Amino acid sequence: MPTKFVEEFKNASGNRFDMLRFASAVYNKTIRVLDIKFIIDAFDIRQFADEERAEVQKICESLFGGVKVNVIYQKSYADENVVKNKVIEFFNKNNQMIFRRLKDENLNISVDNQEITIKITFETPTYMMLKSGDLLEKLIEFLEHNFNQEITVDIEEKVVDLKQIMREDDMLIETTIKDDTAARIVKIETGNKIYSRGKIEGLPHLPGYIIDIKSANDNAVLCGKVFAMSKVMYKNKKFDPENPSAEPERLPLIRFLLDDTTSKISCVCFPRLEDVEKIESIVDGAQVVCVGKVGISTYDNALSFTVSAIFDCTIDYSSIHLTSLKPVPKKYSTVFPQPYIEMGQKSLLDAEKTIPDFFKGKTFVVYDLEATDKFISSAEIIEIAACKVVDGIETETFQTLVKPEGSISPEITALTHIDNLMVADAPTIDKVLPDFFKFTRDSILVGHNISGYDYPLIKIYADKYGYNFDNELKDTLLLARQYLTELPNFRLETISKVFGISHENAHRALSDVMATCEALKIIARRM
Repeated sequence: MPTKFVEEFKNASGNRFDMLRFASAVYNKTIRVLDIKFIIDAFDIRQFADEERAEVQKICESLFGGVKVNVIYQKSYADENVVKNKVIEFFNKNNQMIFRRLKDENLNISVDNQEITIKITFETPTYMMLKSGDLLEKLIEFLEHNFNQEITVDIEEKVVDLKQIMREDDMLIETTIKDDTAARIVKIETGNKIYSRGKIEGLPHLPGYIIDIKSANDNAVLCGKVFAMSKVMYKNKKFDPENPSAEPERLPLIRFLLDDTTSKISCVCFPRLEDVEKIESIVDGAQVVCVGKVGISTYDNALSFTVSAIFDCTIDYSSIHLTSLKPVPKKYSTVFPQPYIEMGQKSLLDAEKTIPDFFKGKTFVVYDLEATDKFISSAEIIEIAACKVVDGIETETFQTLVKPEGSISPEITALTHIDNLMVADAPTIDKVLPDFFKFTRDSILVGHNISGYDYPLIKIYADKYGYNFDNELKDTLLLARQYLTELPNFRLETISKVFGISHENAHRALSDVMATCEALKIIARRM
């Protein structure tokens, strides 16, 4: 990479470290450290003595006088398959049309210790697409950030008869259709790998929209901002005290939410003990891209993303286009918020006359749903209740029964005390949702297991009717696991019992909402 630093480094070292290829230099303002990354071949790094590392460190420090320098070595290994996979990864990220046409017969790759030569052959339409613009330059730059050898890329046109060219042109037109939501992808710039369970070195394809995840997927790639991370230790059923090489008796499980602005999804990963710190170093709001499997959680019957690998990334939010989203209604039309009325529960904030910093300057909407089924895919909402909390003070409530299309089973009536007669004259969800959307604007949504049930369920209706609930989420179930560690379990009923929260009419939405409000206050005092 022809930069001033490379020239000065060669001069200062007498060009003795030609096995190193400069990859990047990133200055971290927070800790005031300059990270300089070199790529070095996997064979060469074994011959790279500590004395040579110390000399490289000293030269870099001398070139950046007064700046703390951290030299990083990225091990590189190149053979034909590895290089081919990187070429495929590049086009997957940068040009889906070329990616879909790229086959083994299009690539001729040769690798030796000094040079990587790549020859790409395409028929005329794709050749012209590849030739135009700066794709080749970007490909070479991408490969230079992954391999230590000199990179040469040539393209060749494969001439075919006119009829075949016309058929190829037709295919190009077909692949530009924009209405297929299954093809919606997010453009990202992938950074360093943070964690992987297994040998995952890159992305199999570009990430899709979270909002488009409707069913199980064994090869999912999703990106977004991370928040609400929590860790628990679970009992290892395969623990064998007689086997010294067996995994420990207790293993870590990490949960977090991923938000790409189209929606959010609950994520879980099962890292090795030595990888826990890497994942926990991810701060709230950090942008990442994750590889893994989407399935139905046995814990809460909601879609859950089991993450196998996490990479740093920079998301191009301009590449995310949600169409037909409705604006916030100008006024309430069906359900009107009411001023908050004390329901007999003693507020910890009132008792202590203090407001934890967690609440200051923030608006929370704590909400709960009652529905016809515990399985989200078949559930219909029959009650929505919410309470708005501004600067730690309850200000308004929102409550309504909702008439479902189907009937309410006796089992659900026994649990919620809501029957078919009660909802016969209630408004339908399409009438209620606009008012609830208005009530939740500019707020943080809170619920007990909100990420596992209440948010995915409201999202189904939001997708259907064109409302984007893009709020930040706070899940008191996840927070309780993190801050109320002395509890035997983290059910809302258990929290209420242990901390003396009045929770009469459990499994009616507003009662659950007020109990969740009190639980959030208790958690806030622990933070």
